[in-house]
Amino acid sequence: MSDRGNKISLSASIGIYDGVHAGHRSVLRELLKYPGAKKVFVFFRNPNKAGNIVTSAAERKLILTGMGLEPVMLKIEQYWKMSARDFLKDILVKKEHVQRLVIGEDFVFGRRKKGTRVTLKKWAKELGLDLKVLKTKVRGGRKISTTLIKKLIARSKTAEAAALMGRPYRISGRKVKGLGIASTLGFPTINLIPEKHKAVPEGVFAAWVTCSAGRFRAVVNSGAAPTFGIKKVFEFHILSKAHVKRAAACSRFTVEFGNFIRKPRKFASRGALIERIKKDIEIVKLQRIFFPLAKSF
Repeated sequence: MSDRGNKISLSASIGIYDGVHAGHRSVLRELLKYPGAKKVFVFFRNPNKAGNIVTSAAERKLILTGMGLEPVMLKIEQYWKMSARDFLKDILVKKEHVQRLVIGEDFVFGRRKKGTRVTLKKWAKELGLDLKVLKTKVRGGRKISTTLIKKLIARSKTAEAAALMGRPYRISGRKVKGLGIASTLGFPTINLIPEKHKAVPEGVFAAWVTCSAGRFRAVVNSGAAPTFGIKKVFEFHILSKAHVKRAAACSRFTVEFGNFIRKPRKFASRGALIERIKKDIEIVKLQRIFFPLAKSF
């Protein structure tokens, strides 16, 4: 491999990188092996037009930076009409002076998804671009993918999703005033409006919640409160009373989902619900169901 002229060596990868999961990180670790500058060109959609996502553009940028890479965030809408070859030639090679490209074998991009490992090999040779294609990472007989992680989250399997991502699944949101029902049961909660287009798992979960006042253990109820006829709720109960007081001043929180405890259900009485909530809290307290602080990779 040789650098073009006297330009600084630049290696890169391109993709959506939603979730920055174990499969993505195998590609990124390969990228990190090369000398010189290393950029990751990340496509993301307008949040108002996107479907459910695992990680926001801001989260992806933070994770990639933490790995020692330079993320370049690209709005997909700006490149809808550009062919894959033109993007490779005009943006990556001519504008950014990329000399090496590292991708996964299932990667596709560009208009009509014509940018595949087969076409990229052909175009890379024509443009004098070094290309490295890595095999898709498999775990438990299944290909690790963002699609798989979304399915796991939709099925409330947040622990399995976290294992594939290498970090807990997170949702941030701003605090809103609730109906106060939980307080009358003896378990005050903080209600959130979750960020747009994040996939929201349904059920009762162990969790960590973080705000400007600290990081606290909690039980999360996400999805519904059928006992009271409430169809949509996203709330959490902080286990420590001292921590409840500290968190009271916060207006924004991030919830890190731990293990799934149970699905929402309608209880025959308030007393039955109270006993079940007590059991949920004991499960969280007694079992090691919390994930460690997230690592970059």
